[in-house]
Amino acid sequence: MQGISRDITAPPPTATVHTLGRESELRLEVSLRGTAYLSLKSGTAEVFGVEIAPERTILLSSSRKLAVFSWSGAEVFVWGDVATYVSSESQVPLYANLHQQLEIRRDAAGRTGGNGPRILIAGPTDSGKSSLCRVLLSYACRVGRLPTFVDLDVGQGEVSIPGTVAATPLEKCCLSVEEGFSNTSPLAYFVGDVSPGVTPAVYRNSVERLADLVNKRMGHPGEVGISARTAGLVINTVGWVDSLGYDILLHSIKTLGADIVVVMGHDKTFAQLNEDLKNGAGTVGGEGIFPIQLIKLTRPGGAVERARDFRRDARSLRMKQYFYGPNPTAALTPESITVSFDNIVVVKVGGPQSDSAMLPIGKASALDPLRVTVVPVSERLVNQILAVSFAATDKQVPHVNCAGFVHVKSVDLAAKKIVLLSPCAGTLPGKYLVLGGLSWVDT
Repeated sequence: MQGISRDITAPPPTATVHTLGRESELRLEVSLRGTAYLSLKSGTAEVFGVEIAPERTILLSSSRKLAVFSWSGAEVFVWGDVATYVSSESQVPLYANLHQQLEIRRDAAGRTGGNGPRILIAGPTDSGKSSLCRVLLSYACRVGRLPTFVDLDVGQGEVSIPGTVAATPLEKCCLSVEEGFSNTSPLAYFVGDVSPGVTPAVYRNSVERLADLVNKRMGHPGEVGISARTAGLVINTVGWVDSLGYDILLHSIKTLGADIVVVMGHDKTFAQLNEDLKNGAGTVGGEGIFPIQLIKLTRPGGAVERARDFRRDARSLRMKQYFYGPNPTAALTPESITVSFDNIVVVKVGGPQSDSAMLPIGKASALDPLRVTVVPVSERLVNQILAVSFAATDKQVPHVNCAGFVHVKSVDLAAKKIVLLSPCAGTLPGKYLVLGGLSWVDT
């Protein structure tokens, strides 16, 4: 399915025509503050598993990095602020083979009423994890499956904003070359930072709560639950695979019941997991024991290591897209809403945790790593991103998912009013606003 591509403009005379051979790909890197356009002239091609409709102009927003792959050959127009090159070495055939293996598992689950595959993708930053997730999800949707995408990468935010862990069911209408995953309704938990190492207890708790709700949906006796259970999960993870990051990875594997773990381009992580998981087993939704299959894939040639400044600016762009939409030619119109201090409670989740070895024998720590602290409303909140919680009490905040996110535009201490940028009009769905470490300047 094409998604939301539009006939913005026909290819200009200066557009470059790239010829793709059989099983080759055109790799594109759009500049951070530029845009580019793509159009299929002839043949067949796809982007992350999503087919490109012929003679349709596709807008590629700034900072996009993608590959146009063709199974049988194609001609592609490209123009704009973009760097390109053609490669005959693509890992898409390997990904397609992995998809076929997942389909065998899904067919078996459909016959027995059991669980479909739960595949988790691990590896360092910029190793191609997100690309593999997109391809596997797109291929599953194209054959009529309804997979669930679980995004644990707080530094990126594929279906929500950075600083969150999220899950969303997908189907054909969610596939778009232009916008990535569109028309989704993600279930998100606010971790509050782009690294799980800042508040690891909050991160682990968020993953556990997310897993509970995913398993609950898959355990539903109706058609929705059966379809979701059969299609299984595709799980993206953070790019931190050393020390505490590795412990967090093991926790994610266990918590979400992953039975297939793919390691992208990192021999050390593969060796560690091979040792730790060789006798490992887990449960999915309380059902049965399964072995964990470990797969190693090389880092794709198109995976480009991004500089820290680039990643920071890309996260800022993701924040902007949350409020204004991913397409600058059809921007959304967020609302500025004014709220009285009396109608909100700003809180922060997480605190220091003492080492149990340092405590007297028989004594417990009074420090709670999930404790909720009320934050006074002040001008320091300007430009901060706040999560709007569904929680009814402050103690529920760490364990309840978010309704959405708002941006603090201004604070009037004299009038005791705060102005928030919201993606939609209306009153806030909850009074608890959760503060993390995310800021964004609306330009």
